[in-house]
Amino acid sequence: MVDLDNVLPVIDDNSGKVLASIQNTYGLSQELSYKLYQNLWIFTHGIACLYATGVSQLTEEEASARLTEVFTGLLIQIKIEGKKDD
Repeated sequence: MVDLDNVLPVIDDNSGKVLASIQNTYGLSQELSYKLYQNLWIFTHGIACLYATGVSQLTEEEASARLTEVFTGLLIQIKIEGKKDD
């Protein structure tokens, strides 16, 4: 069984590149970048499961808007956490 804390490097060969991109783009530490990546992955996977099972009624635009809202909220929260750690 894969621990959820370490799942992204196991399932995504590009996880290192994604983390580096997050760090460089948003000025986050590796730890906070991983937290953002993991949370977005979980949310996105949930939406994908809803589509795959025929449960989701969201349009592509609505799903995109939800992802943007969650990303923005997570980024704000993670940046606040990062300032507390400084």
